[in-house]
Parts: sequence; C-alpha cells; structure tokens
Amino acid sequence: MVTGLFKTEVIGKQGPWRSLQTVEYATPEWVDWFNNRRLLGPIGDVPPAERERAYYMQEETPAAWLDSHKSVSGETGVVQGENQGRTG
Repeated sequence: MVTGLFKTEVIGKQGPWRSLQTVEYATPEWVDWFNNRRLLGPIGDVPPAERERAYYMQEETPAAWLDSHKSVSGETGVVQGENQGRTG
C-alpha cells in the first residue's frame, strides 16, 4: 500500500525524474512527511508519529494498574466468579 501511494504521490506527480539520485533525495523527504506531518483522520487528524508518542506516554504506572484491577471486594487479584465462596 505505501509503495503504491509513494509511486502515485511522488513518482507520478513530481516527475519526470532526471536521475535515480533525484528520486533518492525525494524519498526521505516524502517518508518524513508521511510519518511526521501528514494529518491522519482516523486517529484524530494528527500525524502518525505524534499519535505514537502520545500512546507510549500514557503507559500506566504500577499503582494505577493495581487500582484499575481491584475486585469488587477491594482485594487485588481476587477473581469474582460464580463459584466464589462455595466449597467442594
């Protein structure tokens, strides 16, 4: 998919190319735009690299993870199920 997009957006629209070297110079510029400046609608009209940074910045701390995984009884790690409290 990315190869086809690159060919359409760069090779087709910005050509004709005089040499392989000019294509080699255009490639990293397009990759930079594609990853760092292109606004991507499905992720909130932000560049993919910015969204990736935000994703990794929101990692849970151990304390927050424990709080979010407490059972109804308030005990960490206790599973509340149908058979709880029953014996044999």
